[in-house]
Amino acid sequence: MKFWDVATGALLWNIKLQDDEIWDACFSPDISFLATHSRGKAAIWDLNLGAQKHELGKTSLFHSSTFSANGLLFAGASDWDIIIWNTVTGAVRQTIKGQSGRDNATCLAFSPNSQLLASAHEPDYVKLWDVITGTQIYIFETCGHLIRVVFSPDNQFLAIGHYNGIVLWDLTTYRLCKNSSKSAAIIAYSPDGKTLASTCFSKVIELWDLNMEFLNQESSSTSTQEIEFSSDGKLLISSLDRDISIWNPSQEIL
Repeated sequence: MKFWDVATGALLWNIKLQDDEIWDACFSPDISFLATHSRGKAAIWDLNLGAQKHELGKTSLFHSSTFSANGLLFAGASDWDIIIWNTVTGAVRQTIKGQSGRDNATCLAFSPNSQLLASAHEPDYVKLWDVITGTQIYIFETCGHLIRVVFSPDNQFLAIGHYNGIVLWDLTTYRLCKNSSKSAAIIAYSPDGKTLASTCFSKVIELWDLNMEFLNQESSSTSTQEIEFSSDGKLLISSLDRDISIWNPSQEIL
């Protein structure tokens, strides 16, 4: 694994993992930890020390994984089950059993208050879970092959991106409140919750306001596979394979 300083481009660490091949990796929100999955083994790394903190045990291939906003929990979707670990102790906090053959979770997202977990399931529904009890709270049905789920920073809305558009659900009433017909396989909220960025593996990134009204769009020379805002919301990062672009949402590529 290689770790780079974004500001300087300098290589910080180069950690060799014996014979393991990294299949999946994600950072904790404060960049203190990194979770990896390789050859059926999951682990959490302490990035301040550049060393492994916990080995989480053997698992099947993760289809999605994510940290909670407070960094205290890590969730991985493996086959039909979702496992939630305590990142401090490395112990399993919850195991949410799915139904074989139909509950394969392709995307996971914790709410900003770390109390809820959303899981997207092919082809067209999203489940909302209570993190503490592991119980299902609600099922959101969509009308298209869904790819991404993301909570608004104020915990009020759940945005679901799929090939037929974006749907916005109110988490107080569990009602559909806004939607867009533009394909949006990948979506991301700005930290202040006022802007939602979307793309559908194309060269165009579109920006939307709270009412799902179109604001602006950015165009790149290559298709986009992932988008994310910087922590201060001033930059938008897009990537495809080995290429990374950094944007000022109100201007051009930097």
